[in-house]
Amino acid sequence: MHDNLGLQIVSCWVLSQKGCFKQRTRISHGTFRFLCKKLSQFVEKNDTCIRSNISVETRIAVSLCRWGTRNGLLLVREVYGIAECRASCVVKEFCKVVKKYFIKSFSPIF
Repeated sequence: MHDNLGLQIVSCWVLSQKGCFKQRTRISHGTFRFLCKKLSQFVEKNDTCIRSNISVETRIAVSLCRWGTRNGLLLVREVYGIAECRASCVVKEFCKVVKKYFIKSFSPIF
């Protein structure tokens, strides 16, 4: 089972390195916080008996890293400490949430 504390430490370390953070996600830290606040109710997950959850911040950072840099899931795994298959699922879920809930609030065309 994944150690959730380890994920939080990796996430906090990545978020504290603002220069590296912007390079990985292509957005400012303020914009990232805005996205976390707006999307947290849609991307937050609970722990299960099989595995611990991935924090909202890590989910959004992984997705933005994948979108912004087009880096492979192997690099995402190394940076954020989650398995490639979980990173892939996180990115897919994030895309669905953005399409369904977030884009409509900023663009009435969709």
